Amino acid sequence: MESIIDIPKSLANFLLFIKKSKIQTIFTIIIVSGVIAFFYFSRQKKYEGQFTVLSSKVPFQFIQYIFKPIENSIANNQQIALKDIMDANEEDLISISSIGLEEIKGLQNLDFKNGFTISMEGNDLNALRPFGESCVNFLNQNEFINEWKKVYTDNLNELERTTSEQISRLDSVQRMIPSIIGNYNNSPDFKQTNFDIGSIYEQMVVLKEKREELIREIKFNREFKVISTTFFQKTKFSLKTYLLALIFFNVIILWLVYLGNSLISKTKAHM
Repeated sequence: MESIIDIPKSLANFLLFIKKSKIQTIFTIIIVSGVIAFFYFSRQKKYEGQFTVLSSKVPFQFIQYIFKPIENSIANNQQIALKDIMDANEEDLISISSIGLEEIKGLQNLDFKNGFTISMEGNDLNALRPFGESCVNFLNQNEFINEWKKVYTDNLNELERTTSEQISRLDSVQRMIPSIIGNYNNSPDFKQTNFDIGSIYEQMVVLKEKREELIREIKFNREFKVISTTFFQKTKFSLKTYLLALIFFNVIILWLVYLGNSLISKTKAHM
């Protein structure tokens, strides 16, 4: 029974074909290499940018909700529609291909309690920074978030007011204690009185610290703050990948040329 494919013999014939058909082989290699080089080097470059943003007290769920229209528009290739809701250049918008938010967990910062990263991809490196800044401005100018900040600040003011009242009451009690002790010092009921000056003092210290923290937070500007930016090229040239692709496709095409020539030779032989 005749073997369907004699691999050693086929390889030997293939190498012999390359050796004998030098002009055809060189021409094939030039054409294939040129086509591969064109497609490889004409690939559209992709760039990625990351903005690390901090916020004070604004829950990440709120930010996600507000940011959803931007993510949806870019995901559906409707970047131009964003001109109606954010201050961004049309060319910058068109160049952006994807965007996403990610929360920074375990943030240790006295002023900023929450943080997140804005990650974006596009084909224009110069468009990433202004677009990222436009995203941060969009959040800072958002009515929903600003209204939430106002309510939050009002609550802080009310809490500061009640804390100050508690401090004032404790201070009044503390001032009255010496005279009360003087009246009851010789009385058998004095031992039953519970004037703990140390406890009152400790409560006042705790409340005063709490009030100072509230005052500092009330005065603090709670705008979203960019603390770092990173930009880099996502698609990079790899000489190793290019050479492997060059060798692979040249061998495949030369093999197909060899098979075509072999088929033509066999056809002519049987005519």
